[in-house]
Amino acid sequence: MRTTVEASSSNLGQALFNDKVAFPVLEDLHIRSCELKYMFSPTTARGHPQLQDLTIEWCEGMENIVENDEEVKEKIIFHQLKKMTLQYLPNLRSFYDSTKMRTTVEASSSSLGQAFFNDKVAFPVLEDLHIRSCELKYMFSPTTARGHPQLQDLTIEWCEGMENIVENDEEVKEKIIFHQLKKMTLQYLPNLRSFYDSTKMRTTVEASSSNLGQALFNDKVEFPCLEGLCIETLDKGRE
Repeated sequence: MRTTVEASSSNLGQALFNDKVAFPVLEDLHIRSCELKYMFSPTTARGHPQLQDLTIEWCEGMENIVENDEEVKEKIIFHQLKKMTLQYLPNLRSFYDSTKMRTTVEASSSSLGQAFFNDKVAFPVLEDLHIRSCELKYMFSPTTARGHPQLQDLTIEWCEGMENIVENDEEVKEKIIFHQLKKMTLQYLPNLRSFYDSTKMRTTVEASSSNLGQALFNDKVEFPCLEGLCIETLDKGRE
């Protein structure tokens, strides 16, 4: 018997879960059509040790899955999470924006260019990751791309702002290997330039011009177990 929580049609401006409630055996959490800004506080994100399946959809006000708290320094680890589905979240900026609290204008401007996953959160057993209709620019940083050792199925679609799956970092020299990835679907990403553009950081004009002619996949990323690859309607990428 799986323990499941479903919520819909709520109207909350704070994190849905706070430290006054706990779900120590919760396995499935599905959130739909709730006007939430955040899902968890950093403390309550750690209070779901058995969470295996997280689905959040049609929450237009959602900005971060985990609320920003500059006082919290420890990494948040979802030890049992195997499947994550995030879709129709047009204002989503990051899973956990742990940077120092800023004004709304500063946060909005900065978050648009950061990777969705950063090194403040980890999913050591995540197998399935499905992202749809979220205005993200990058999915992973090079460090967090390596932090999904069990990832088997990656789907990213209808994310018009997506430029690279892995964010550019000129300080990182090592190849990124998705050791267990078996299936990848990338579709309707009109601004996608490459999976991982590891070239030196350039101005926006230089990057846009250069990336138009490069391959979608280069020798800086590898998928040794990939069995299925679906590519559809990538205006600027190359299969």
